[in-house]
Amino acid sequence: LGDVYKRQYMNWADEEIKQWRDVTKLAMNIMLDAENEESAIKAMQRDRKKMRVPTNFKDWKDFVGFIRDKHKDINFAFCSGKGVEYQFIDSKVASRVMEIMINEYGVVILPVHDSFICAMKHEEKLDQAMFKACKEELGITIPVSYSEFPKVWKNEDGEGYHPTSMKQVK
Repeated sequence: LGDVYKRQYMNWADEEIKQWRDVTKLAMNIMLDAENEESAIKAMQRDRKKMRVPTNFKDWKDFVGFIRDKHKDINFAFCSGKGVEYQFIDSKVASRVMEIMINEYGVVILPVHDSFICAMKHEEKLDQAMFKACKEELGITIPVSYSEFPKVWKNEDGEGYHPTSMKQVK
């Protein structure tokens, strides 16, 4: 799927892409958390420091409609108040990953948002733990990706670490 926030890129100049990607991500998160479209639009209008209507859209309602159109598969979740429910499910998966790593492998990992940091020598165990946790909590398996930046952190013993995260899937 790639970056789901990039689906919105219209005729934006290169220098606008990061700015509008960040606005799009915030708008989509507001839409997931809001109980209805009216409250989502009001929240976007209130947050003038972080948000302004992206280029090529006349107002927030127009942009919200565009996002809904570009994300038909998840449109049902927008403006439904489901965001908190999804965050809870995500936290259950992350907790289960950490439990598996500690209880089954004796390995401590560091959670960071939707990612985990572990010693490189444990990455296969972490993959297995993430697959198992998703299967148990969600009934599905998901692909795993490895962060490119920073590629590897080294501790004082020269042991390598890198972030691992769950990719979004359709």
